[in-house]
Amino acid sequence: MTFIDQFDFFPDHIPGKSNCFADALSRRPDHCTEVYSTFEIDNDLRDSFIRGYQADPEFCDKYANCSSPNPTPSHYRIQEGYLLVHTQGKGLLCVQSDPHLRTRLLGEFHDAPATVHFGFNLTIGRLRERFWRPDLLGDVPHYCELCEVCRRCKSRNHRPYGELRLLPVPLRRREAIAMDITGPFPKHKTGVDGILTVVDRLTKFTMFFPCRYHAKAPELVEVLYASWIRTKGYPKEIVCDRDTRFMSDFWLALIKRWGSSLKPRSAHHPQTDGRTERAHQTAQVLLRTLVHPDQMDWVEQLPDVELAYNSSLHPAIGMSPFELEHGSPVTSSLDTIIPRTT
Repeated sequence: MTFIDQFDFFPDHIPGKSNCFADALSRRPDHCTEVYSTFEIDNDLRDSFIRGYQADPEFCDKYANCSSPNPTPSHYRIQEGYLLVHTQGKGLLCVQSDPHLRTRLLGEFHDAPATVHFGFNLTIGRLRERFWRPDLLGDVPHYCELCEVCRRCKSRNHRPYGELRLLPVPLRRREAIAMDITGPFPKHKTGVDGILTVVDRLTKFTMFFPCRYHAKAPELVEVLYASWIRTKGYPKEIVCDRDTRFMSDFWLALIKRWGSSLKPRSAHHPQTDGRTERAHQTAQVLLRTLVHPDQMDWVEQLPDVELAYNSSLHPAIGMSPFELEHGSPVTSSLDTIIPRTT
């Protein structure tokens, strides 16, 4: 599609029965066979890991020491043939200076559906949770800068100018939430064309619920109740914009019945609820990296976007929202393959 975008032309539809010489570009992308690849440490890769340790100047002495009958005490140890270093209370897998292996690791933690092309800061955060290599993290910015999907789908951001006055920090989880609606998106077969975003203002845990972009207040209440309140309880405070649906008599009466208070932000000042606005922007960028060219499968991709968003390192809290919400980080598919310390 990037190549085709270079040309100016007008598409002329030819019925399928008349188009006897249709090529691949004439077929719907969702009818094409999809190929999925996973990062696996097979026997050959495991052997290359071991050979790499023995030849790597950084780890050869450490690997030889841990392999000896009477090793000198250190932070390194061997488990199932892999060299692990114990640091910050957990064991990290040591990665040797093999360009092919390092590229595979970067691809797994940047291009995979569970990571959906996050920037280099969040990619570095994911790598630091599992791997140890002094110069591995230096490859991440270069890898992300050259990523074709990121360059095509993302925009550049900068910090806001002037003094930033934050809302008071909630004392407990799920005590205060922020919500907003973004869209419209291509209308899905279920009839939805918008996303209701709800953010826990303490943990930054975010959920994306498909809805109708122009839905009335009662319909939005049903979505909010069935998707958030049913599992997390009634919030004491709700931050939102001055959408006529949120400011309607129906909504205000319901908020009062719940025992909650509504905190509408200042008009024409979205920075009041900047976290929700940023979540909207991130969700839209991640969706662009996952959806088919016809963009009709965006609802099916929302769970992957939500998991990727909540499992990434959040700079405001120093950990992932998932970990702060549930007490432990998300288990990656690599955790079932790579040995971890107990």
